[in-house]
Amino acid sequence: MSDEIVITAIVCITIVALVLGVTGIFAILAYLKDKASLKLKTRAKTLVDNEVIIDIEDTQKK
Repeated sequence: MSDEIVITAIVCITIVALVLGVTGIFAILAYLKDKASLKLKTRAKTLVDNEVIIDIEDTQKK
């Protein structure tokens, strides 16, 4: 394989692992608390400029 393919695969796998890790941590946080908020901002030079905001609030208060 060429070096470019290997580097691209490593970067993609790392990004997927980070996203799944953050999602898992946030799911646990939302389960344990009544209200949770996560703001994730990603910027990789000029290629990617993403912002994700997730808000969860329990409307069934006991």
